[in-house]
Amino acid sequence: MITTYCEEERMFPRKEQTRQATKRVPLISVGQHQFVPVPKGFELEAVEVNIRRTGNRLVVESVSTNGLLALLARLEPIPEDFPDVDAGLGVLDSQVLNVSIPMD
Repeated sequence: MITTYCEEERMFPRKEQTRQATKRVPLISVGQHQFVPVPKGFELEAVEVNIRRTGNRLVVESVSTNGLLALLARLEPIPEDFPDVDAGLGVLDSQVLNVSIPMD
């Protein structure tokens, strides 16, 4: 039995292929650039996006602002005092290190 692409999709739908709202918008050309107006309801909560071409599709994804620095900026200060692990150590400049490097 030969299964067609459409039959496979009905039997085994892909997760990313869930029905989503679709809206037709004009493609605006200005010089060598093209613009797509983003309709209400399709807005992204982002300042920057990544865009990639997949066949005849353009995929636009918001750039994550949930990186490590953003996470650290949102954290509350730690109320505990950390022990001074350098207590009792001499000044680094006054220490003499004897290092021998073997020569072949």
